[in-house]
Amino acid sequence: MFFIDRRLYYPLAQKAALKMQEVAYIHAYGFPARELIHGPLTLVNKDLPVIVCLPWNRLIKKTTR
Repeated sequence: MFFIDRRLYYPLAQKAALKMQEVAYIHAYGFPARELIHGPLTLVNKDLPVIVCLPWNRLIKKTTR
């Protein structure tokens, strides 16, 4: 499971991934959204859940394209 976020909210994605690991005992990782192109994007397929933490609507276009 990937948790991704942008800018100052990257620690939120890391914390959410840590909590998911503690509660559900599954592998979860927090990544900054812009760093997905450097490797972790190859792991994403239709069966991998990706949770995007977007507190502001203006970041949606940059993150979900």
